Amino acid sequence: EVTRTFPDGIVRIGHPTGVFPVRIATGADGTITEASFSRTARRLIEGTAYVPRNLLVA
Repeated sequence: EVTRTFPDGIVRIGHPTGVFPVRIATGADGTITEASFSRTARRLIEGTAYVPRNLLVA
């Protein structure tokens, strides 16, 4: 479902120093199975991503 909202498979995430693209892959049930991005060696984020339900429903 996320790939329907983001057909190029890229989600853009904002943080204090700007916005960076995250490439996502989803399973057949719409769950995110992979997220990849490249930034600095220091930890920028940690935790769980919450996607609004209305973005997941076709």
